[in-house]
Amino acid sequence: MKSCEELVAHESEYFIYYPSKTAQKMFLYPLYAGYFIYKSGYSLRRNSYDSFLIMYIQKGKLTLEYEGRTQDVTAGNFVFIDCYKPHAYYSDTGWESLWCHFDGVTARAHYESIVSRLGNSFFMPDPYPVLSKLSAIYNTFYSGDVIKEPLCPSTLTIF
Repeated sequence: MKSCEELVAHESEYFIYYPSKTAQKMFLYPLYAGYFIYKSGYSLRRNSYDSFLIMYIQKGKLTLEYEGRTQDVTAGNFVFIDCYKPHAYYSDTGWESLWCHFDGVTARAHYESIVSRLGNSFFMPDPYPVLSKLSAIYNTFYSGDVIKEPLCPSTLTIF
């Protein structure tokens, strides 16, 4: 789908997934995945959004407000947040990112395990293992392939 959001470039795309009842009871599962080009001036502020978000910043820079902290996140870094909590991100210059909102019975434990070690924004010397999983999710949606729900936990278990 094409985004209708103001200050998101027209070539940006995202996909929505509706997991089965079985997946909701047993697995981690993607809800939304996309590749966005955010234009300068883009801003998003929410009190809550029922999911967790992993985002890889490919180009540019954004400012993240989360849990009382404000930090700049630049290209080559990841953002990982619990969207059930208030959060905001914005940029005066714009950025490009590959992202996925996900949830599931083990999502919170997975999130807390990673954030306790790496924080909500982090750099990985070799981002390929995580980036390849994010790309696989996006490419599955993009190509229209069938989502194999029992395999979603291994794809979404990013570390």
